[in-house]
Amino acid sequence: MGMFTVRKATGPPCATLGDKTPVTLTGSASGSNVTMLVTIFPGTPDAATLNLNGEAAANRMSGMVSGSDNHGATITGTWAINRQ
Repeated sequence: MGMFTVRKATGPPCATLGDKTPVTLTGSASGSNVTMLVTIFPGTPDAATLNLNGEAAANRMSGMVSGSDNHGATITGTWAINRQ
């Protein structure tokens, strides 16, 4: 298990800047395509599973995210990771 640190947030009731969130992450890359499966708060009633699909180029990965949480909410959006 690892930890994500929130770097950009909208504030309560959502995550706030600097929050550390327990996660599990698996993934693969083929050429410039990246696929990851992330579970936030694994093993808890608030767990959410996210499918991240996108592309990697230079020091950046980005793409689309979709998933759901244990309460039935649908999660959609975009994601981006920049290597510092």
